Order: sequence, then structure tokens, then C-alpha cells
Amino acid sequence: LYFASSNSLNQISINWFLKEVFPLITAKQPQTKLLIGGRICSVLQTNDPRIEIKGEYENPSEFYKLGDVVINPESSGTGLKIKAIETFAFGL
Repeated sequence: LYFASSNSLNQISINWFLKEVFPLITAKQPQTKLLIGGRICSVLQTNDPRIEIKGEYENPSEFYKLGDVVINPESSGTGLKIKAIETFAFGL
């Protein structure tokens, strides 16, 4: 799972992850799916069937119920801490 706003740091981070990391994961675990939620969905496009652009959620807990693992590819900014704490709050 990846849940984020559409700010530029999140766009850079998820695009880096999709280009550099996700292919490595799916090479070893082909059944892996990445679900993306939040405002970031309004600026992302993909043809990869393993990536699901889920859209915005009024209640993030509904999104976090959809998966088992959350990624946090942020390299800078406050989202690094906030995303980690939010994820822990939902038991992921």
C-alpha cells in the first residue's frame, strides 16, 4: 500500500519507487500488487496491472484495510515521519 497527497515530493518518491524498486520486488514475487490511495492518484497513471490506483478515501482506515504492507519511499519532507506513524496506528 501507498497512501499520499499529490505534493511534488510524493510524486518524485512514488515515481522513483515504481521505476527502481517495484520491478525488483515483482521479479522475485510476481503476484505482488501495489495499491495506491489518496490525492496522489489524481496525478499518477499506469498500465501495469499489478498497480491499482484506488483514489481518495475520506477515512484512511478503509484504505489501510486493503493490504498487508505499506511502503514509505519518501527521501525527505515531513511525510516520512507522518506516514510511518499513521501506518503503525493502523497496525501495518
